[in-house]
Amino acid sequence: MSKPPPPVSAGDLVTLDLEGLVPGGEAIAHLGGFTLFVPGGVPGDRIRAEVISTKPSYGRALVKE
Repeated sequence: MSKPPPPVSAGDLVTLDLEGLVPGGEAIAHLGGFTLFVPGGVPGDRIRAEVISTKPSYGRALVKE
């Protein structure tokens, strides 16, 4: 059974609640069960971010505001 496509694509702007840090220092957030890693993010912040890449089970986003 194949996995559904990610709910976001590179270039999408999303609002995220940063939940914690992962080893390596990136913040982590979830959007509809999809994991996004945010370098430079601070847990507890709500941010607007641009998705820069996606894989089948996770993606990366950059803080915009």
